[in-house]
Amino acid sequence: MTAKGWYGAAVFGLFLCATAHAADLKDVPKGFWARSAVQAVVDRGIMTARNGKFAGDTAVTRTEMAVILARFAKSLEQGRWTKAKPRAVDPRADAAKAGKSPVTRYELAAVLARVADFTMQGLPQAAGKTFNASEALTPAVKLIGVDKSNTAYDSLVYLTQNRMVLPKSPLLKPGPQPVSGTETADAVANVVIGLTDRLTDEPQNREPIVKPKP
Repeated sequence: MTAKGWYGAAVFGLFLCATAHAADLKDVPKGFWARSAVQAVVDRGIMTARNGKFAGDTAVTRTEMAVILARFAKSLEQGRWTKAKPRAVDPRADAAKAGKSPVTRYELAAVLARVADFTMQGLPQAAGKTFNASEALTPAVKLIGVDKSNTAYDSLVYLTQNRMVLPKSPLLKPGPQPVSGTETADAVANVVIGLTDRLTDEPQNREPIVKPKP
């Protein structure tokens, strides 16, 4: 093997070790209901597991949600999810997690993994160009009152510029406040809508609206 080939093999080996370490979830039991979802988001760098600990029962804060959703949108655009067959939703289980209750990291991981399955089925393939031109969406929200030193600042810049967050979203005021089930549903939906707008050349490709004859 040449020096170049040996170096490439060594780098690849280190990559495999790093990936395996990142997915080493010490506090998520095998067979746990959210295990596969947690592994999926951690492997893709969307959510973290410091020192192998995911802390899944911890409530997700506004700051954390903004950062995670920006990473999630970028992972979808970059095609880091496979087009897996969407799984059926159990309305009884989902209803119990909705509403005003704080969303845990386990629950958010499960939601993102599920949404990714559905989104990848119809998301336009990235062509190296962004559009953000849908007339059906509100203009990009101006990010006001968030200091550049804030952990969520860069993520919120990305989300607001790409119309992935609405004007009244609590994420625009990042902080330690927990995010509820309803807020999570709205935030994730807006990310998917904004991402679709980012990749879809709507004004040029849309079908003309024909008014019915009187």
